[in-house]
Amino acid sequence: MLSVEVRWALLTRAVQGCGALLAVVCVVRGYNLEVQGLFFTFLSLAALIQLGEFGVGYASLQMAGHLRARGEVTAAVQLRHQARWRGLTWLTCVGGFTGVAVAVWLPVSVTHCWLGPWCALVVSAAAMQMAQLELYWLEGARSVGLAWRLRFAQEVLGACVFVGSLWMGGGLWALAMYFAVRAAVPMLWWLQSRTGGRTHGQVAQAAGRFSWGEQLWPFQWRIGLSALAGFLVFQALNPLLLLSQGAAATARFGIALAAMNMLLLFSTAWPLSQSARFAVLLAQGDLAGLRRRLAHLLLPSLALALVAALLALAAVAGLLQRAPALAERLPDLGTLGLLLMAGLAHHATACYAVVLRADRLEPLLRLNVIGGLAGLALVAAVARMGDLPLVAATHLGCTLVGLLIAWRHYRRLLQRPA
Repeated sequence: MLSVEVRWALLTRAVQGCGALLAVVCVVRGYNLEVQGLFFTFLSLAALIQLGEFGVGYASLQMAGHLRARGEVTAAVQLRHQARWRGLTWLTCVGGFTGVAVAVWLPVSVTHCWLGPWCALVVSAAAMQMAQLELYWLEGARSVGLAWRLRFAQEVLGACVFVGSLWMGGGLWALAMYFAVRAAVPMLWWLQSRTGGRTHGQVAQAAGRFSWGEQLWPFQWRIGLSALAGFLVFQALNPLLLLSQGAAATARFGIALAAMNMLLLFSTAWPLSQSARFAVLLAQGDLAGLRRRLAHLLLPSLALALVAALLALAAVAGLLQRAPALAERLPDLGTLGLLLMAGLAHHATACYAVVLRADRLEPLLRLNVIGGLAGLALVAAVARMGDLPLVAATHLGCTLVGLLIAWRHYRRLLQRPA
């Protein structure tokens, strides 16, 4: 029997995945290849802006879970205030730099009017990630279920606005609207809870037992750097392909990459919903309970991911068979299949990584950084050879190596004294 938070997490990611799928359908059917290429490129760059908080959100979630297990309410409130200011500082710097860099370096051959939508997207993506910081803290310090219910409301409203605006011809502006609506839901919840927040804030001034620099920064920078390395693996191909091969190649490969990312978005909701519970088990030294909880989610969630991958592959194969004209807009089945297999390996790795990060460890950092830099080298090879299946196969191989390393670190964690 799935717990309440797992059901909400899966439902949330299912809504988000369906909304993204419908958005891709609208873009493929209603817009030309140039807009399609810009769409996937901007979506990837929005992910980079969101990573600009440099691990503040996830690190605060894990620390809040540990503080909650120890009953340190005052320190948890201090954590919340520090996470807000640090997240705002990081997001402002990264968002501003990314916005200016894209405005300067986007190819002059692009004729579509993109500057206005891009500026709006930078602001709305940063605002959405600031709102996510509140949900991270809420999930770790107060209620996992409430955090995922708010995320569900985010995705329902966001998907409706996203798909509706694309269907009505909103084009690239739909991206900014999507992130803005998703930012509004946690902000409304925060405004309603401000009265309680003032009381906690007064308590937080009475004691100073929490130090971000000593207790969290050694973990946060590893999470932030690992996430940026993940951007190089999962998202950087789209903007770099736009620079090297143009919008048409970016449009086709972007769909395959989006399919893998949507698979991970849905499948990893289950293990990610257990982050706070893993943190509590580790804080209590209950390694046997941790082993049981991971065993109960790894294989079932992997089976769910496999079903989703097969459905995605069958859907694209059916489209190519029924409408051969879509071949210039859709990826080939070899590239798509290899990336979906990599998605399954990423899912298993994520299950182990959630446990390791709950212990405020990031043992996969070196692998992620090296893999991300190697991905940049592969993009240069793609620009010369144009062999997308080779890139997908190499990505799959690197992912399997990462899975093996994650499993070994997990086994070491279980062998330490309780």
